[in-house]
Amino acid sequence: MAFSYGSSVVRVKQVRNRVVAILAFFGFALALYAHAALAQQPAQQTPPRVGQFAVPAEKVEPPQVPPGSRPPDQVFPAINSWSLGALAFSPDGQWLASGGYGDTVMVWNAATGAEQSRLFRPQPRNNAVVKLVFSPDGTHLAELRYNGRVTIWDFQKGRVISSTKLRSGAGVPFVYSPDGKAWLTSGTAPEGSTVPIEIHDAGSGKILRTIPTKWYGITGLVITRDGIFGGVRPDCGRH
Repeated sequence: MAFSYGSSVVRVKQVRNRVVAILAFFGFALALYAHAALAQQPAQQTPPRVGQFAVPAEKVEPPQVPPGSRPPDQVFPAINSWSLGALAFSPDGQWLASGGYGDTVMVWNAATGAEQSRLFRPQPRNNAVVKLVFSPDGTHLAELRYNGRVTIWDFQKGRVISSTKLRSGAGVPFVYSPDGKAWLTSGTAPEGSTVPIEIHDAGSGKILRTIPTKWYGITGLVITRDGIFGGVRPDCGRH
């Protein structure tokens, strides 16, 4: 039987070329199908990092006011929360901060309405913001949560300065010392128990001193420039 080596090589090359062409066709068709399928899916948003700055929020239309009433100077979209629990102006009036249910505290330029930053940290369920306080020099923002967590932000850089879990529970009363080097707070406890007043270092959040009280809760704290402070207990306004 005659055998032609050269013709066999040609046939093998032809078969190989056809197989390559078929695979390429099906690969191209599969790529088109995958692209079309992905295009129909909604885009997934990347979760923000801690302290991540946000894209400027869109301006919102001012609400309707009764005739003869003064309209608001600025309207800020409360996109951080369905229920706000705290608002604060910086000492110089330049910044406005807001927080509530949700993971984000918002800071706006109070004069222009432009969004400065979104201060994001993952939070447990229903751990709302109960108080926001700017430092005396307006560079830091204290965020107090329902679970007794105090976070101090360098809000213009979106950076956490310190994060402290209070010993006395949720710290609704909160005040900075006049020089901004310390902050004071206290919490609440079941009636019959007592809570202390806590003094913390403003930079590190470390506790400097604990002052015991005979009260089960403190609803307010004030401090003078001389460092004298007082507190208000929840019953009868005693201090």
